[in-house]
Amino acid sequence: MHDSRYETLEEVIDFYSEGLKQSPTVDPLMKNVYQHGIHLTEEEKGYLLAFLKTLTDTTYLNKASLGSPF
Repeated sequence: MHDSRYETLEEVIDFYSEGLKQSPTVDPLMKNVYQHGIHLTEEEKGYLLAFLKTLTDTTYLNKASLGSPF
């Protein structure tokens, strides 16, 4: 995640599935926070992970023209 708390997408998915905790910084749209997450099944987690992995474009990431200007 943005603060390096989790190293893998699987850990992030588990957090949103079962690890949510109420705090003053939780967005009010996170309605499942009181249930500690959205409780995805292992199959749903697999589908979500597969979808998220489709969003990585290694061709774009390795494009020389987008690299450092120095």
